[in-house]
Amino acid sequence: MFKKNDIIIYFFIAVIIFFTASIAFKSPNNSPAQFEIYFDGKLKYVFPLSKERKIYTIKAPNGNEQIISENFSVWKEVSSCNRPTICSHHKIKTAGDSIICLPNKEVIKIKENGDYDYIIK
Repeated sequence: MFKKNDIIIYFFIAVIIFFTASIAFKSPNNSPAQFEIYFDGKLKYVFPLSKERKIYTIKAPNGNEQIISENFSVWKEVSSCNRPTICSHHKIKTAGDSIICLPNKEVIKIKENGDYDYIIK
């Protein structure tokens, strides 16, 4: 039926398949490292994303704002925008997502670990 060498070859093939599958299906790091706040196209603030709730008060052109980071997501709690109806103030949680406020010329975006802005899958 099976020879000794056949069993050894099948064993090594199974080990190779196991390691290949474990690398291929390894879950990526779902917690981006930081979020960045730009005013008028210039980077002004960089804060780490966190699991715990953290409140950051920043100075914007029209006053102070409160930015909340919790469960690796970010949103604006208090905005200094004089026209809040045209600002996007939703929660963002994945790399490349952004919050944009046109009157303040403000962009908040999440940056992934590493040197790349976006990873297309």
